This record gives sequence, structure tokens and C-alpha cells, in this order.
Amino acid sequence: MLLGGGHSHAIALDWWARHPLPHSQLLLVSDGADAPYSGMVPGHVAGSYRRADCFIDLQALCDRAGATLRVDRAVGLDLAAQRVQLASGATVAFDWLSIDTGSTPQVPPDVRPLLGRSAIAAKPIRDLLTHWDAWWNAWLADPPTQLRLAIVGGGAGGVELALALERRLRTLVGDRLELALVQRDRSLLPAMHPGLGDRLQRLLRQRGIDLYLGETARSATEANGLTTLHCESGLSIDCDRVIWATQAAAPDWIRASGLATDDRGFVAVDDCLRSLSHPRVFATGDVATMIHQPRPKAGVFAVRQGLPLAHNLQAALSDRPLQPFFPQRHFLSIINTADGRAIAVRGPFVAAGRWAWHWKDWLDRRFMARFQHP
Repeated sequence: MLLGGGHSHAIALDWWARHPLPHSQLLLVSDGADAPYSGMVPGHVAGSYRRADCFIDLQALCDRAGATLRVDRAVGLDLAAQRVQLASGATVAFDWLSIDTGSTPQVPPDVRPLLGRSAIAAKPIRDLLTHWDAWWNAWLADPPTQLRLAIVGGGAGGVELALALERRLRTLVGDRLELALVQRDRSLLPAMHPGLGDRLQRLLRQRGIDLYLGETARSATEANGLTTLHCESGLSIDCDRVIWATQAAAPDWIRASGLATDDRGFVAVDDCLRSLSHPRVFATGDVATMIHQPRPKAGVFAVRQGLPLAHNLQAALSDRPLQPFFPQRHFLSIINTADGRAIAVRGPFVAAGRWAWHWKDWLDRRFMARFQHP
């Protein structure tokens, strides 16, 4: 069973379609019949891509791989009985399990009742895009005279969303757009090259985006059609909508399952992407942590883990030795600034320009082409 339609599982299915394993059955459980590609989401919000451009057709992928697709989501694991509990109420048995369900932002308890109304989480990406498309269509039908948005989280995802929203919404409401980015650290993208954070701070301010650095958002309230974001310092920000794009968190059912986890609740796996506590369970992408080779929660690693996962699943089913996966220490990140340009970062090197956007666009379209035009 492949639990979740993440990037690793999509690549594994694509490989399995070309290298089928006789006498095996594959079941993919996903919360939708398609899966968003995270690299193109800011581009869709900015208006550069159609929705269809950045979604992988999981049903077509399963058909090619001879797999069964079940649209549902996990809410629990019974590892002793080797069964997955689904939101529909059903339980499904497995011989071998791979988990690639992604992560969710750390949303404070006081904000959770507002999710789906005046607040949305940046992940799951499917929910983000569903709400964004609904908001955009509503605003087009009845253009607002003023629009105030707040984004919580100054990592790559939050910054890209802020720039994409500014570009798209500025054409709709002009100078009546108020956009705020709240970041608990004193700098943006603190885990990356310091020059990148400084460059992005200048760019955000040039684009009219208010920056609140060193501010930790703790709660949000609704009153009289207005949402107010409350920070630990006492700062309050009034807005129409809040997008939560904070540090990744693991689903609660992972820790409750009895699987070995890291200190943040993500599945702890070895170099072969197999659970440290349950050898019939594998995990990849944001939901997993390679204990001996920890890396940031970035889509590039989920993509790179796809082929090693496919090889090791087939090796496990065939009683062959597993092969370790060695993630790169330095990886390429390209930040889409939603103005026909991008900033490329790899280790100590930072460069920007239109060429970086064209490079990112080419890389993303090439990745999606393997699923859209097999």
C-alpha cells in the first residue's frame, strides 16, 4: 500500500509502470484522484499556470502501473494487524506499507476553528488551492474596494506565496491591497544563505508588502467580518484572510501509531527509507526524517527519494537486499519572485534574474511532463 499521493509515490508509480513486478498488487490511497506539484503552486497563484498544469493525474498513473486508486485518507494505523484506518471508516490490510502523506503547518489551537473560513493552511496544498481558486473567482465576480491579507511564516513557501499574491491581487485592487508577512525569526529563510534573506526583505518592501520580523503569531479572532491576528508581543494585525505557512508538522496519527519518530513526530527512517521500528513500513518526503542523514523538509528530497523507494519496495517484495539512498548535502532552490524573475540558491551561491525563472519553469515543466505525456 502506498499511503498518500506525494511526489515520491508518483515517481515510484511511474517507474513501476515501466518495470512491473509479477505477482504483486499495488494500492494507492490518496485524498484525491490527482496530486498537486508543490514547485508550481506559487506560479498558479500568480497566474502563470493553469490549475491543470500543476496537478498529477493519479488515476492515469495508477492505470499505467496496474495499481488500484482509492480516494480516502488515513486517520490511524494498527501496526500489529497491519491495517490502515481510513477517514471513511474502512480499514485496509497491507503486507508492505509506504507513507508519503506530506506535512501540515503548525497551526495554534485558537486558529484551527477559523480554518476553511477566514484562515487557511498552506498545506495540504490541495486545500490551499481549492480555497484560493474560490476566493479569486469570488473577487473577480464582485471586486473588493480594499483587500487585506496576512501570511504567517517567512520560509520559502511563505515568501513565494506573498510575492505571488501581491502580483496577482495588485491587478485587481491596485494600491488598496494591504499584504503583511509575519515571521517569528529576525530574518527570512534563516536556514539558508543570509544574503538571500536580505535580498528578499528588500524585494518584499519594494513590492509594498509589510514585514513583521521577530513576531510570533499565536491566535486569531473574528468579529464583525474582520479577522485579527494576535502576536506574542501584543501586536495585532487586522485583515480579511490569514494564510498559515509556518514550519512543517507531522500528522497526529503518525505519533499515535507506535511508529518510531523523531522529536517532532515525523516517521524515523534509515538510509533505505525504512522505518526504524517496523521493517514492513517505509516513509518518504516531508512526513519522514532520515535519522542518519537529516535534511530540510523540501520537495527536492521527496523527488530524489522516489526511485530509491521504488527499487527498495520491489527488493523487499522479492526478498532482495535494500539499497541505501544518499541525499545531496547542498541542493538547488529557486525562489519564484512572480515578476518574471527568480532567485537561485545552492549552498553559498545566490544569483537572480530572468534566466533563473526560465530555468525553474523548464525544470518544473520537465518534471510534470513525465506524468502528463508518458
